[in-house]
Amino acid sequence: MRVLVIHPVGTFGGASKSIIEFHNHLRNYSVDMEVLCASGSVVEQFGNNGYLSFSVKHISQFDNTGYGYYRGIRWLLLLREIAFLLPSFISIRKNLKNKNYDIIHINEVTLIPWAALMRRWADAPIVVHVRSLQRKETAGLRSRWLKYIMKKHVARIIAIDNSVRRTLPQEFCVNVIHNSMKVDVNKKHSLNTRTRFRVAIVGVLLKLKGVYEFLEAARILVHDRGLDIEFYVVGENTRELSGWKASILKRLDLAHDVRRDIEEFVAKNSLQDHIVLMGFIEDVQSIYADLDVLCFPSHLNAAGRPVFEAAFYGVPSIVAVKDPPPDTIIHGETGICIDKPDGRLLADAIERLFNNSDELKILGKNAKELANRNFDIKKNAEALLKLYNNVIAQQ
Repeated sequence: MRVLVIHPVGTFGGASKSIIEFHNHLRNYSVDMEVLCASGSVVEQFGNNGYLSFSVKHISQFDNTGYGYYRGIRWLLLLREIAFLLPSFISIRKNLKNKNYDIIHINEVTLIPWAALMRRWADAPIVVHVRSLQRKETAGLRSRWLKYIMKKHVARIIAIDNSVRRTLPQEFCVNVIHNSMKVDVNKKHSLNTRTRFRVAIVGVLLKLKGVYEFLEAARILVHDRGLDIEFYVVGENTRELSGWKASILKRLDLAHDVRRDIEEFVAKNSLQDHIVLMGFIEDVQSIYADLDVLCFPSHLNAAGRPVFEAAFYGVPSIVAVKDPPPDTIIHGETGICIDKPDGRLLADAIERLFNNSDELKILGKNAKELANRNFDIKKNAEALLKLYNNVIAQQ
């Protein structure tokens, strides 16, 4: 079986990591993956795992997710996507025309507007992975247009969890297949010998991930409350900005050089002895066993991939999420949920676990059980294989 994955993000992150994990397992079933992706660190990661990739500078997207949909000043981002339409069109057509693929797997729902052309050029069914909460289906013309495309041109939809599933139209046939990870229990540790309580945020350095709220929580706990805690920031910076361009984009809240902002915050607040900026780590499994708590204070109202990754090592998470379905995190049982990404709320939750080692252990134990139950790589990869086979059989 030949599968072409279309991946629009150049930075190596959760979506690319998840598709690699799945297909590393599916190799055992003669599934051959190739990748068309935006240029960036993700190209190297696909190559390191033995996958042939075709990279282009940019692939135009249309963002109608619950967090990123176009409104106000964010309409300027759509102009960027329009500017790349023609080169995206040429690149996609070149890599699909007259190629023999059994499945086209769109790895981000923001590529949905391309579905009709991809289906025509490749003469292959389309599978779409939905990895983020969507706007309500009644939210206007844009949502209805995307719903029409999905109904007409997409063979099957995958949601990464039940939180995402419930933001999709109920009449859609959606398979919930959780992201997964092959756990290496013998992984060498990256951190030094533990001397203090350790908290981390893991993921691509983006404002929407809650990095700034994490920093503010660190400041509150160290300076206002006098707690001796180490805070680790693990992830790749997406943009290095400088000069007038950086000033304008930051003022408009359209882009941030997050690494630079972290360095300035640490220096301004004299937190050099408490905040460690680790940068990109290719294998994050090497740090989880050395942590006490993982934080995921994102603006996405969801529990991201690092939550279950840490859980496999018995590390509970603090997540900014309202009313989550019990397949990812259970408040007070496998972790702590806070109502919104807020530095003070996050600090309160960290302090609660800092002062209660018994609760910390119970949460970690329960989180590990939940991870083993819902995020097992063998079970979920085989669910994806079954989906692929069913789609092909229905053509």
